[in-house]
Amino acid sequence: MKGFSNEKVTKDLTNMKTIKCLEGKIVSNKKFKEGTFTVEVVNKKTHPLYKKVISSKKKYIVDGKRDFIEIGTFVRIKQCRPLSKLKRYEIISEGESNVN
Repeated sequence: MKGFSNEKVTKDLTNMKTIKCLEGKIVSNKKFKEGTFTVEVVNKKTHPLYKKVISSKKKYIVDGKRDFIEIGTFVRIKQCRPLSKLKRYEIISEGESNVN
């Protein structure tokens, strides 16, 4: 499919599982005492016929290991085991984004 996405798939060599890694921006840190953040990930795709770039957003509830991170910071998250009803991702690193 034409277009681009900031979704990356890496392989865990010990268990030979594919792990989904995403890059996004912190949009909420209201529950930082519990180590929970909300990360917004933007995916951009090119329409196959009209060639217009279409962006879609999705919010993920992420575990942050009780570290305080400011709103607007770009982070990289990876998929992990279910930590609660909604938490399925954890923060790998924070810093500058490769997207945009």
